Amino acid sequence: MGATVTSPRRACLPFDVDRAGMVMGEGSGMFVLESAEHARRRGARVHAWVQGWGTSSEAYHPSTPNPSGEWERLAMQLAATEAGVGPGQIDVLAAHATGTPKGDTAEIAAINTFFAHAGPSVMSINGTLGHPAGAAGAAGALALAAALEGMRRGLVVPTGGTTRPEPAVDFDLVLGRPRARDISWIQANAFGFGGQNASLILSAERVI
Repeated sequence: MGATVTSPRRACLPFDVDRAGMVMGEGSGMFVLESAEHARRRGARVHAWVQGWGTSSEAYHPSTPNPSGEWERLAMQLAATEAGVGPGQIDVLAAHATGTPKGDTAEIAAINTFFAHAGPSVMSINGTLGHPAGAAGAAGALALAAALEGMRRGLVVPTGGTTRPEPAVDFDLVLGRPRARDISWIQANAFGFGGQNASLILSAERVI
C-alpha cells in the first residue's frame, strides 16, 4: 500500500500529486479529559477546551469514501455548529490526510467546501508517522498534541513529505517548515474505513 517512490522521506504524501497509497505506521497516544471543576481543584494547567464534535456515517464503501466529500464535510459542520463557531474562526485544521488517492480526494473536497476560502492553516502528521490502522485514533490524538503545542508556541506544524500539492487543494497547506500563526481554534479530522467520520474542535480559551 506504500507510495511508489524511492525515497523513504516521500513514502507517504498527504494531498500530493504523487501520492500513491497508505504507508503503515505504528504507535500510540492518549489524552485524559477532565471537567473544568476537576482541573481547577487540582491546579492543572489547561492546554485547551473541547468545544464541539461531529460524526457522520456514510457507508458508501467498505474502504473508499464518497468522492464528493459530503459526509466528511457534514462531520466538520456538525462539530462547528456544536462549538458555536463559523469556518472563518478556525485557525488550524489537523487533517486526516491518509495519502491515498481516493481518501485525500474526498477530504480535499470536504475542506474546500466547508471552509470556502475561510483561511485556516492545514497540517497533517501522516507524512511523518504513516497510518497506524487500528491505532489511527491515537495518531489523531498525536496530531492534536502537535497542534496544541503549536497553539502554545504560535506555530503550525508542516505536512511531512508533501512538496507538490494536488491542484484541487484550495486551502493553505503548510509545507516545509513550521508556520508562525496566532492560534485560538483548532479543528481535527479523523475519517475511517466504512465511512466513519469524526471531527473535533478545541479552543485556547473557555467559551461559556
